[in-house]
Amino acid sequence: MQEIIDFVSENGGLLVSAAGNDYANFDKVFSLPSSAPHVLVVGATSKAEDGKASYSNYGVSVDIFAPGNYLNTTLPDNNYTASYRGTSFSTALTSGIAALVKTQFPDLSPDQLAQQVRVTADPIDNDNPGLTGLMGKGRINAYRAVTNTTIPAIRIAGTSFQDSDADGFIENGETVDVTVALTNYLADATNLILSLTQDDPKVTIDNGYGVISSLPSGDTDYADFRFTVGQVGDEYPLYFILDISAGGYQDRDLIRLYANEPVALTHDTGPLRVSLTEEGNVGWVGFADESAGEGFFYRGTNLLFEGGLLVGVSPTR
Repeated sequence: MQEIIDFVSENGGLLVSAAGNDYANFDKVFSLPSSAPHVLVVGATSKAEDGKASYSNYGVSVDIFAPGNYLNTTLPDNNYTASYRGTSFSTALTSGIAALVKTQFPDLSPDQLAQQVRVTADPIDNDNPGLTGLMGKGRINAYRAVTNTTIPAIRIAGTSFQDSDADGFIENGETVDVTVALTNYLADATNLILSLTQDDPKVTIDNGYGVISSLPSGDTDYADFRFTVGQVGDEYPLYFILDISAGGYQDRDLIRLYANEPVALTHDTGPLRVSLTEEGNVGWVGFADESAGEGFFYRGTNLLFEGGLLVGVSPTR
């Protein structure tokens, strides 16, 4: 899936995807393609006002919201309706507006296009009590998207970490240094103030503050943070929110890490490459894209799918 998304982006296309209709915090949900990089993720508001549609997912990782309740659309047999709803309808509306912005600014890259649509949205936190900071950049505004080019768009471009024993795994009791790469896709920004927070009592942030003096359009810079993890379970999710301010510009992004991930070692003979996990699994612990391990490769072809393994031992067996 990520290879497909990268191909689309590298060839000038923007993928717009629904956040989903699960009544859930999307920060804690893994869903493709919406959870992948280079995707503009859309939640739903009501049609007449800016309250979140009851069913719509929400969260820091939802980029933008658009009307999705009781929208007008076509039906078979030359009919129309005004009763359909869902984040998929919000996505269609957002895709159309993104196309309008691309017409106005044809030189924008797909990532720049997504950010221009996102940062020109109208904030709607005040219309959604209890969801402050979890409504993306707000409800989409087509007019601002095609007219306002003065707003930066600073996003996390990547994260890396160094754990205490340098084995590449975050484990109980370790102090972890995290380096965050930040890219500015739109207008120049100066005097960036960064604040890393989380609400898990089992995690202590030792250094959650950072400053970047200047981040011109198109540039990437780095900030370092530190935290300590206590006693947590296996494959324990660690969610951090990075708040970003630069003058009147306010933004936030999400960092996902995991503690006590399962270890998988890969045996490679050349023609055969197979991962063996600490739980005794061949290939992976779970689904391929969500766990450690490489699978079961024979002469460059992965023969393993979702934990099932079929081996031919003769022409007929």
